[in-house]
Amino acid sequence: MGVGELPALGAGLVPAAIGIAGVLRGGRLPQPSPTPQSTAPQQGSTARPTSQTGTRADYEQARQQARADQYRYDPKKVTTDQLRQDVNPGLRTGETPHHAAARVRAANAELRARVPQIAQVDGLLASVRPHIVKNDFAARAERSTGGQINLQTGTAAKVAVPSANGIVVEPIPGTQGQTVGRFEFSNTPDGPRSGFLSGANSILPTSEGYTIKFMAETGKTPQNRPKYSEVAQWKTGAPLPEGYRLQLLPKQVKEKGFAGGHSSEAWVQTLKTYGDQISIDKAATKNIFYKTSADGKLDQASQYTYSFGGSKVKQPKTVSGSSAALKDLEPAVSNQLTRILSGNPNILGSQIITVKIPIINRFGKTVLMPIDVRVARNPDSDKIEVRTWYISNEAFKLGGLK
Repeated sequence: MGVGELPALGAGLVPAAIGIAGVLRGGRLPQPSPTPQSTAPQQGSTARPTSQTGTRADYEQARQQARADQYRYDPKKVTTDQLRQDVNPGLRTGETPHHAAARVRAANAELRARVPQIAQVDGLLASVRPHIVKNDFAARAERSTGGQINLQTGTAAKVAVPSANGIVVEPIPGTQGQTVGRFEFSNTPDGPRSGFLSGANSILPTSEGYTIKFMAETGKTPQNRPKYSEVAQWKTGAPLPEGYRLQLLPKQVKEKGFAGGHSSEAWVQTLKTYGDQISIDKAATKNIFYKTSADGKLDQASQYTYSFGGSKVKQPKTVSGSSAALKDLEPAVSNQLTRILSGNPNILGSQIITVKIPIINRFGKTVLMPIDVRVARNPDSDKIEVRTWYISNEAFKLGGLK
């Protein structure tokens, strides 16, 4: 099975049943039986009256901890339908935030033991995670080469470098990167020069295995020819040297926006790398806030309307949260996506599926947050693939998340 592929979903998958939204509409969730509490703590206990032990806050904290210590959740003793309710991260009576998070983890683990198809979808989301949390600048930078790049040698002979696509490298303004006038190729870092390209906008190969020296012009020879000195060195397939970036194709960015990078860390890197070309419409920026678990930190998701190189980008950029938060959202996305795919095993082409997953807002309330997942059937393998996912535009309209 290929990376990011899901075996044909049909017989053997659980039927699509009532969703989380339906569970919430159906009434109150079952609650654990209350643990009897002594009305008068015994002498020497940790929950003695404030007159004997300290502050009222100490007393309440001790009582809460005692209830938490006696709270038990055994996922193996509940039905599969109940497990689908137990993955809701909201606090229940008798739970501390820590125990609520533990319940969700235990319910998710047991749910996957009973419904193996969920684990398969987990794999699809894990395989696309690098695209979600990291930028794919190359997707908006690659140019066609016709199959190869011809290097100059200083003679009439040419050296052909096989490469289906190529990229242009440029210095990042305000950094140590310098304008490159010549790119010298070799197959080892200290090996002899095997060819070169002249000009700052030279198309470099994306094929791996070549070491390229970035040469900046430092003056002229007595014959009025340019003199060069090495300012950086790069091995194709590796990250670019400090101070350099890929030259993006403006039309590609305008039509499709930046590829991947839906984490807040990736967006910071985008602004650091291409900030001189990006202009954000601050008045149009939308923000929402959520927590993935009761004991987690509040995270922020944003939607940016922006221009690149002076042209407005058609697709707003959705930054769905921190990399850690996006990873934490995956089990809930997988739970819901599996049920939808189970009910629609014959998906053709590429389409957006919206799932609604329970999260906790800044006020501690459970809210169903819509997330868009792009899935497609690979025509070669006939397997379903997850291409990307991000917080839906509809989520930024929910008052409960602001």
